[in-house]
Amino acid sequence: MNLNLSEEQEMIRASVFDYFSTAYGFDRHLERLGQPAGAPSEAWQAMGELGWLGLTVPQDDGGLGLGPEETMLLMEGAGAALCTEPLLASAILAAPLLAGAAAGSAAAR
Repeated sequence: MNLNLSEEQEMIRASVFDYFSTAYGFDRHLERLGQPAGAPSEAWQAMGELGWLGLTVPQDDGGLGLGPEETMLLMEGAGAALCTEPLLASAILAAPLLAGAAAGSAAAR
């Protein structure tokens, strides 16, 4: 089993840890905990712009089409930052299912 990261995976890991260390520090974590559930989050918008919300969605359906290794890198960084955004439930579990169920998607063909 090869446990070494590829160059692309190293770049993903670096960008994840860079984002969370600069834009999602502990003060941000405390601020987010003080907001009501479902409150809009600029962090969620930024994560979408970084492509993380479509990380595991197939490329034919508009996502990045990446796999479990890249998912692990994202979740490792999110966990280290105590991220309270619903990344696992929304981006990792639900998004590829919804993309696959969409009419006209590559998975539905």
